Amino acid sequence: LEALEPWLSRAHVVNPLGVDPRGKDGYVATTPERVGHLVRRRRELGLDYLVLADGGVFWDTRDALVHAGADALVAGYPLFSAADRGEAVRRLREGDGEA
Repeated sequence: LEALEPWLSRAHVVNPLGVDPRGKDGYVATTPERVGHLVRRRRELGLDYLVLADGGVFWDTRDALVHAGADALVAGYPLFSAADRGEAVRRLREGDGEA
């Protein structure tokens, strides 16, 4: 995140990935912490970029990302693999903490 600091004042959207695209390690557990850091820096610097949470957004990660301050969640697999996409959207919007 330190490498982003000089660019934050020019950003419209900051999107810390919740998965490592180089590997198969799955969800990066520090994603909520990174989202929270970006939200705090936005407030401290008086900026207005959006903070997205993209990758690894599932029922069991949703609440931590929202509580960290993510402005939007980008969810692909949990929506497109669901038998009932409307229900999947509802669960991600409302959060039910179920895996």
